[in-house]
Amino acid sequence: MYYFLGFFAAFIAVVAQLFLKTEADTEHKSFLSKFLNIRVILSYGIMMVSMLLNVIAQQQVSLKVYPIMDASGFLWVPLLSFIFLKEKISKRRLLAIGLVFIGIIVFSADAFLPGA
Repeated sequence: MYYFLGFFAAFIAVVAQLFLKTEADTEHKSFLSKFLNIRVILSYGIMMVSMLLNVIAQQQVSLKVYPIMDASGFLWVPLLSFIFLKEKISKRRLLAIGLVFIGIIVFSADAFLPGA
């Protein structure tokens, strides 16, 4: 369960970042309205929940495994940006995603294999 919690924390942090990115691209009437609006406040609230879930997960998950959960955010950002923000994924970014994925596999093989 705590493994799921760590991955979920990484995922909702990415969702909060997407909210902030879309809000940053929006025109605002005043300087304060740029920061004091429902989407920004909600995003920072989600970030706080993500950090709380991370702390709970870190208390129960091996330190070998935690970087894997955290690195999964690097996979979610381009995927969700492609789906919701219609951003293109360049070949260079695809290569970077592939390297992160390979790193996750290499680290997770060591962390999850019995007797490792």
